[in-house]
Amino acid sequence: MQVLNRREFLRGSVAVGATLAAMRARVAWANAMGLVPGIQLYTVRQAFPKDPAGTLKLLHDFGFREVESFTLLHYTAKEFRQLLDDAGLRAPSAHLNLNLNGAELGRVFETAKTLGAH
Repeated sequence: MQVLNRREFLRGSVAVGATLAAMRARVAWANAMGLVPGIQLYTVRQAFPKDPAGTLKLLHDFGFREVESFTLLHYTAKEFRQLLDDAGLRAPSAHLNLNLNGAELGRVFETAKTLGAH
């Protein structure tokens, strides 16, 4: 277990606080513009793999209502969609590999449809 000195603790606390404030400001700005607040899941790429359901719930608690996926981790599209539904989030866009052909491309479009991306 690493012990932090007071300066390191304060530095880390300020960084976390600034990040949370920026997220709240972005949500407030989006709402003021009449837009649905959304976030790319890539921005939480370190926390997301460790606790996908918890991270999605936390994003919802911050005020986000839409996400753009960048990975499904080890989940199927249907399982990932269930995580989104459970957290009260939608995924109208997703990072998907469109550099494919034939049946492979059909599976990509099916994944997009299952996630709700359009």
